[in-house]
Amino acid sequence: FGGDGSGDEHISASKTHTAETTSTTTMVFTFPSNFEARAKQSRRKDDVRQSILSAMDVFVRALKVFVAFGLILSLAILSVASILAMVAALIAMSRGGGDGRSRSALMRRMRSAFFTL
Repeated sequence: FGGDGSGDEHISASKTHTAETTSTTTMVFTFPSNFEARAKQSRRKDDVRQSILSAMDVFVRALKVFVAFGLILSLAILSVASILAMVAALIAMSRGGGDGRSRSALMRRMRSAFFTL
């Protein structure tokens, strides 16, 4: 790295020496002795994890369907219950509860509400 170039000559000399002693350089990679067992264990863990995730996905979808069906069913039950309550109120008013004028106006309003449902 000085100005005389002696460092560059030393590096080129060592490269030449290495090239003269070994004609081809080969690298050998050896697997650990328990590589196959570890690979199978890793695959089993991945398979179990995938099975659990797919089962959870099915469970979540089934739960969503169950909740949606429950909400629709409860809405239908509430609608039927409100209609029955209105019919019961109309029957009670038509049998003679309350005074005549307010009862007839209230019955007209309830009938119009009932028919809009």
